[in-house]
Amino acid sequence: MPPMHDRTFRVMHRLLKRLDTRTGGDLHIRLSNWRLDYHNADYRFGEDQVAFLHIPKTAGTSMHELLGTLPPGTIVNLQLNRPVSIHCPPGRYRYIAMMRDPIARVWSYYNMALRLDVDNPYQHHARQGLAFFLEHCWEVREMATRYLSGRVHGEPNRACRDIALQNLERMYFVGLFEELHTELPRLVRLLGGSDQGLQLPHHRKASYPPPNEEETALIRRYNRHDMDLYRVFVEQRRSG
Repeated sequence: MPPMHDRTFRVMHRLLKRLDTRTGGDLHIRLSNWRLDYHNADYRFGEDQVAFLHIPKTAGTSMHELLGTLPPGTIVNLQLNRPVSIHCPPGRYRYIAMMRDPIARVWSYYNMALRLDVDNPYQHHARQGLAFFLEHCWEVREMATRYLSGRVHGEPNRACRDIALQNLERMYFVGLFEELHTELPRLVRLLGGSDQGLQLPHHRKASYPPPNEEETALIRRYNRHDMDLYRVFVEQRRSG
């Protein structure tokens, strides 16, 4: 797609936002993501660099803050949300990411959406309940599978999950979100830094009640492949 001039973008964004306000869609958010080059697997980077895969709601803010202290050019995608590149296979190229329990990740995203501005379509979706939100916000459906497979668009199938599992094993570093404060020093050491006197980023967690059994089952239903990825990753960690 050819580049879009600023004025054209602003006009289209304004029109799509009005349309989304009436329909409850998210076209203006998708347009912004395209303009920012988010969720785009068509990129390249060098074998001497490391690409950060920021799966939404997996300590991205803390990771950006920590990785941003490294020499410029060391980390790719530091200010972008991008999946595995279609040009740079894991193993030959180095990727880092964090894995989080899919139920906790989606529940966190849902509660974040409830706090968004009232003119944000995802806030509108969340206000209509978790089931409606899961159906209309694609970023809470199989996001780890999408990012680790590089197949972001369209609903992931078992083949996408298998590709994601293969790539997961070839990643340069995958940390466990639930053990963030021990994982980040390990990552710093892997990247050639020192964790002596390291000041780990700390961001206040939002407070909200945990999902009930019905909500948990609903999230699980929309994230079966992500549940598989997380289970395999945790089992491999435990087995050493």
